[in-house]
Amino acid sequence: MAKAIPAKDQYTVATGASAGGLEAIHEFFHFNPNAILAFRCIRDNQGAITDFTLQLANPAAKAFLEKSIPESIGLSLKKNIPLLATNPLLEQYIQVVQSGHPLQTDVHFDTGNKWYSLSVARMQDGFVSTFTDITEKKLADQKIRKNYDELEHKVAERTRALAASEERFRLVARATNDALWDWDLENNTIWLGEAFYKLFGYENPGNRAARVFWLEKLHPDDRQEVDESLRDVIHSRKNQWSREYRFLKRNGDYAHILDRGYVLHDESGHPYRMLGSMFDVTAMKNAEQRVASNIAQRKFLAESMPLIVWTVDPRGQVDFVNKQFETYTGRHYRDALGNRWQGFIHKEDLPALQQNWKQALEEKKDFTLELRIRNATGEYQWNLLRARARKDRDGKLLNLVITITDIHHQKVMNEVLENMVTERTRELEDINDALEISNNDLQQFASVASHDLQEPLRKIQMFTGLIRDKYIQELSETPRQYLQKIMLSSARMKVLITDILSYSRLSASDSIFEPANLRHIIEETLDDFEIIIKEKNASVVIEDLPVIEIIPGQMRQVFQNLLSNALKFVQPGINPHITIRGKRVSHRSVDAPEQPDGPWCRITVQDNGIGFDTKFSANIFNLFQRLHSKDKYEGSGIGLAITKKIIDKHSGLITAHSQEGSGATFIIVLPVRHPT
Repeated sequence: MAKAIPAKDQYTVATGASAGGLEAIHEFFHFNPNAILAFRCIRDNQGAITDFTLQLANPAAKAFLEKSIPESIGLSLKKNIPLLATNPLLEQYIQVVQSGHPLQTDVHFDTGNKWYSLSVARMQDGFVSTFTDITEKKLADQKIRKNYDELEHKVAERTRALAASEERFRLVARATNDALWDWDLENNTIWLGEAFYKLFGYENPGNRAARVFWLEKLHPDDRQEVDESLRDVIHSRKNQWSREYRFLKRNGDYAHILDRGYVLHDESGHPYRMLGSMFDVTAMKNAEQRVASNIAQRKFLAESMPLIVWTVDPRGQVDFVNKQFETYTGRHYRDALGNRWQGFIHKEDLPALQQNWKQALEEKKDFTLELRIRNATGEYQWNLLRARARKDRDGKLLNLVITITDIHHQKVMNEVLENMVTERTRELEDINDALEISNNDLQQFASVASHDLQEPLRKIQMFTGLIRDKYIQELSETPRQYLQKIMLSSARMKVLITDILSYSRLSASDSIFEPANLRHIIEETLDDFEIIIKEKNASVVIEDLPVIEIIPGQMRQVFQNLLSNALKFVQPGINPHITIRGKRVSHRSVDAPEQPDGPWCRITVQDNGIGFDTKFSANIFNLFQRLHSKDKYEGSGIGLAITKKIIDKHSGLITAHSQEGSGATFIIVLPVRHPT
């Protein structure tokens, strides 16, 4: 059995360290929580490495040894320490000794279900290995990945449900004569049902069309009013929209349209989609005009048109009812004369009709009302009642001309759309509740895990700092390199832990939105980069930026991440140049037109750095996503994920455009006033 050698002499034998630096190294080994073991080669007659013997081990290495440390010195790696000699570790040790290239990898031992970060470097005719316990970090990573896997599973299930809902919507569109439409507010494209192309004579392109295809066919006198009413319902968080307008057909004629739409909002309350139907009321409009021409002609047309027609005298009494009333209700027209028509109106709809009826007679004005009328089978079905006030040249009321159109089928279709909206809203609320619970659990876990991980990390940084400050001049080149690697690795781990904790805390909902000047926030952030800006001779141009409602601390972190990347990923030999500008825009889109008093603000951060391939534009905002090695560019891979989460919390959006070697441009769209 090998004779036990004191720890200081062990290191002297293994490394040839000077006596002056021996005391520092001994203290470092003794207090280091990582397992450090040094081995010497055993070679055969041809010089090939067949095994290794243990030359040095610190107290933390006892976890890998079957005997005490003094009893283990000189023992065979393969025979006496088999846990550390499993394949492919043994081959990797030999490769480090033969090539001189250090090894850095993660290893897992079934015994105790432990994970270690393994660092191996050649030392004389052998190697020194450091095992850092990263089990907590691995478990934290697995927890995060598990949460994301569960979230992806929920999203996939919701996608399948939404696809089935979409299919039902398409089937309904094919089964109705109304022109159904589906407007994607994010991409500003519109899907039009087959009935649209049949009604108006246009060729079906077979895919979604730009919204301008529909908008440019509105009558010029109606276009602005319709467009403004749409924008009003979208930006005011209303759910329903209805308008009448004239729409150009392919043959050059204009059709009179009654259009109704329903706005869908996401879990944050932002409108992202609008569903609706176009109902051609040209026949009804033409009929009303013909009815109003003269009494004889009105009566003739009233009896021949497929509409119920009433006329009401200035006293409010019905004095004419056409034959279509008898066809629809199964009762004689005289049963509706005077005030007897009230018996055919649903009791819930009668008060509103009576109020509008009275107001139209008093103010001599038109009105439109949806109500239920009892038909020949005794069922109440939805109808559209339109009343037009006929006046003489002096403005005296002659009568009210009322047309009643059966819209029951369209109303049922609209209720189907409303149910789809309600179902979608409820499902999003359920998903949002589940995500809130998951985020709270993840935040608590990350907080505890980060504290437990930072405690041993602080000791490593403290002791390595003491060695560097007091004994660096007494160490030879090789120990200095090892010490530097340990300090760099611990610093990267601290950044990673801090970023993970910051990311998890972003889910908290207790932050306060307040008006803030973006220019002031960026200037404060630039103060933190004063040294690196001078070192790299960088220039930063800040153009006009508005005051908007934000969480100042979080928005400062957004610009800190973007500016840090712009100053980090620079092209060799080129001074960094960064431009930041902001404009008010009309709506929540990266390509929305500028509008001086627009409700949204578009911010661009542009640099002349190394850029990146456009195909990574979406992936760069994912957790732990890196496009470059950490040896070349430091960082945790979490910064842009934190940035996107902050922007999402501000009800905004962020995207990036770039080409390799041509810099990068990040575009952020935020509401000027945070929605409450």
